[in-house]
Amino acid sequence: MTRTELYKGIEIINGAAVFKVAEDDLVAFVEGEVSDFQREISEVLPEIIEQAGICYGLKKVPEMEGARLVVARGLAPEKGKDGRIEITAESFKESQKSEDHDSGTVDLRNLNRIANVARGEVIAKKILPTPGKPGMNIFGEKANPEPGELKTFKVGEGVEILDSNTLVATRDGAISMDADGVISVESEWVVDGDVDTATGHVEFWGEKLIITGSVSGGFTVEAAKDLVIEGQVNDDAIILAGGHIHIGGIIRSRNTMIKAGSGLSCSAVEYARIFSGGDVRISDYLLDARLQAEGCIEVSGGKGLIAGGTIELGGSLTAETIGSPANVRTVIAAGINPLLMRHYEGLVLEQEKNAKKLSDIRSGLEKMKKIEAARGGLDPRMQKVKMTLQEAAAAIASNIETAKTRIMELEKHMGSMENASITVIKKAHANCKIEIYKASLILDRPLEDVSFSFQKGDIMIQHLTKDNDESGQEE
Repeated sequence: MTRTELYKGIEIINGAAVFKVAEDDLVAFVEGEVSDFQREISEVLPEIIEQAGICYGLKKVPEMEGARLVVARGLAPEKGKDGRIEITAESFKESQKSEDHDSGTVDLRNLNRIANVARGEVIAKKILPTPGKPGMNIFGEKANPEPGELKTFKVGEGVEILDSNTLVATRDGAISMDADGVISVESEWVVDGDVDTATGHVEFWGEKLIITGSVSGGFTVEAAKDLVIEGQVNDDAIILAGGHIHIGGIIRSRNTMIKAGSGLSCSAVEYARIFSGGDVRISDYLLDARLQAEGCIEVSGGKGLIAGGTIELGGSLTAETIGSPANVRTVIAAGINPLLMRHYEGLVLEQEKNAKKLSDIRSGLEKMKKIEAARGGLDPRMQKVKMTLQEAAAAIASNIETAKTRIMELEKHMGSMENASITVIKKAHANCKIEIYKASLILDRPLEDVSFSFQKGDIMIQHLTKDNDESGQEE
């Protein structure tokens, strides 16, 4: 009795029924007029089973399944699980969770929408398919499973395969995966629309972050490098960037803070606090703002106005108008790098503290020296204290020398700030306070078309359209 014959069927009970084996060798059954000839079938089955060589999965009592009587059933092999690509970066998992946030349980300001990763970070792994589990057919033969499908990485920009099963980022940025499963690390990211409860706070580690709308009050935007906000920045927002910041609209509110690592440009500023590690370009006006910049400042176009507030900068300033007809106090201090000055003042203060500590330690060591001489030695406890003080003195002395070198470097750099100037193309109103390097003056009357500079310890006033100069007086 061959397998082919079994697949086609063996007639039994004078053709009233047929004994068959499924072509996958996993089921033996009888079909036909089964219900009418159950006793006859049960009598002939043992011999047919033996002749067919069926030895596995035999039913003690054959079972009806639909219109057929199942005599034996083998163990089907289990297909292996397909392989997959799993993004392992925690930031990606967090961003996926936030897609289905429950407003009742999730902080709508901390949604972590952008999956930031650092260069060299492992972002995905290849999970290999499993071979599956073998089965056993009704002839006692092993039934081989079908293995799972192998998945391969689809590599985009900013990633590379470190080994056959690991994907790493080749740059700082955000993970993205398109509809085809291509994984990339984006160096530029666009937030389409406003930063608000739909986005939560925004943080991006790549080269450039672009926000096509505005930043709502109370939200924070952080960019590792450059940042573009095409709209405005509203009350209580915090904007931080390691590179240049460009804001198309107005920066508003006293509680709004902007920090730019290498420069800032915007339309206008009202009352906000701004810190810039480079130049600042304002295309309309500054109103009662607190602005500190390491570089130069230009306020021109539109009103070209600086009214109220305090402006401190390491370089030179150019504006069309400073102050107001109401004589609102407006302070402009050029040639004084505010960040550098604070660092310098901090180092000087630390030097004073360290010098006092060193003096106290050396005084204590002198006392110990006298005690040691008088007693002919020190006990173990005092000897340990002496060693500790000596180590502390050496460490503090080293810190003092390092800081001394840095202070000298800063003083040399700050000396060049005396070349800074303040240029007012149209009008400087009365009650404006002008500071350049180590000199200052308060205007007692309006001046037009003037430039202020530091010369021989005083502030020199030069009229841009006239030949005569004026020497200002220190406050």
